[in-house]
Amino acid sequence: MEPLQVFFFSIPYLIALGMAVGIAAFGGAVIGRPIVPLLLYISIFFVFAQTSYGSLDIWRTNHVYGRGTGQVFFPLLYWSLLIILAWTWMGRAFSFEDSPPMPAVLGWLLAWLGLLVAHVVVGAMNGVEIADALGGNGFVGVVWMAPLVLLMVWAGASRKPVSLVMVTRLLVLTALGKAAFGLGRWAFLGGDPANIYANAEKLNIRLTYFDIADSLVCVLGLAVALSLLLVKRSDKRSAPWDWIYIATVVASLACIMLSYRRTAWGGVMLVMIYFLIRMQPRWRLPVLTLGVPVVLVGLSIVMGQRLNWRDGSNPLEKFFFDLVSSGSSFEGARVLELRLAWEAFISSPIVGIGSWGKFASSNLIVWQASSAGSFLHSGVLHLTMKAGLVGLFLTGGLLWAFARQARSLAAYSTAEERALVMAGVAGLLFMVPDFLFGTPIGQVRTMQLLALCLGLPCLVAAAQWALAQPAGKRATNTLHRRPYRRPLGAG
Repeated sequence: MEPLQVFFFSIPYLIALGMAVGIAAFGGAVIGRPIVPLLLYISIFFVFAQTSYGSLDIWRTNHVYGRGTGQVFFPLLYWSLLIILAWTWMGRAFSFEDSPPMPAVLGWLLAWLGLLVAHVVVGAMNGVEIADALGGNGFVGVVWMAPLVLLMVWAGASRKPVSLVMVTRLLVLTALGKAAFGLGRWAFLGGDPANIYANAEKLNIRLTYFDIADSLVCVLGLAVALSLLLVKRSDKRSAPWDWIYIATVVASLACIMLSYRRTAWGGVMLVMIYFLIRMQPRWRLPVLTLGVPVVLVGLSIVMGQRLNWRDGSNPLEKFFFDLVSSGSSFEGARVLELRLAWEAFISSPIVGIGSWGKFASSNLIVWQASSAGSFLHSGVLHLTMKAGLVGLFLTGGLLWAFARQARSLAAYSTAEERALVMAGVAGLLFMVPDFLFGTPIGQVRTMQLLALCLGLPCLVAAAQWALAQPAGKRATNTLHRRPYRRPLGAG
């Protein structure tokens, strides 16, 4: 065989060897800095949309979040998260690092894991396939929050102190970039191609982002910017960054408004109320007299445009067009869906109908043709139907633990720490309308971003713990020279 032929035949093996060496080198470089693979993992959810609902491009359904589900039960992204977690654990084990206090949030998520195992066992005893019990339309997405929260705890508690200034700025720049891209595409390229209103209902409307998770990314940066501007100023502040924060707030609000998603509008109003309560008193009057009216006018304009799309006898009927019946197969079906799911819950209120369960008569609802009643437009009712009052109790406990820890950290933190905690709170508040009337539970991207929100206070608490360790066991960081106080809600 000629040397040139040998070379060409060896190219695939050389590529594989190069990738193996590169991965090993990268792993060795970041084994003591879990914040690096954590940020790389999270960046995937920041960049790539998941929903293809309303798109005319059939190839958009083959997204990164579904890779691997046909062979290994779960997306490859989840398995990569476990690999990162295992690698981080190995790094901690070989460096003999102490374990930080585990947050109560993680305990409640592990309780969800126990509940899922119980459902899988009971399902197997009743002839249910494991793949169905572990399906994405169950509540496995809640369980997969736990590895990400644990990784955030270990990243904060690593022997090489994590720069929370860097984390805050990355969130701000990501939101600014996301908003700028959405607004630019809306202005010059026709908006988001996943536009159910234009593609299915033939309405002349453009959207910035249809996926609610894109708006959530904007909210995280918006919250950090507002916190550093109006709640507690950073010791690292500078005029250029102040202008970047202002640009992030303006661009993010505009991007969310032009998404034309009712749940996004409701969520951003909850975030604004939260910041009005938490901001410094000297900023409250100027914001109420100058900022709030601008936001309300903007919302009124886009809301008026949305009302003009629909036929109806009054604005309320136009706004909630899908909750009233007027002869269309799309209209009134939401109420029917909720009623059928409620009837399924009533049939087994304590433990639910199972993670694999479906409500009956789903064929009456047009969008249930492929899922056959395995999901519905209410995250809270979805969990209650599948997991019963037990699941509702675990959800309440999880939110209670999060609120308790966030509250304990808010009064005893630097500007960056407070900004990250407030970003986590704002992210959950923003998702309240979608959790009540949307479909977040079955979305890999949405659930992992919610895990990020839950984990931000855990990251801050772990960083505080690490920097309070005796000299020689942890590196010091001049940004946090104060005694550590164990946060409430930590286990």
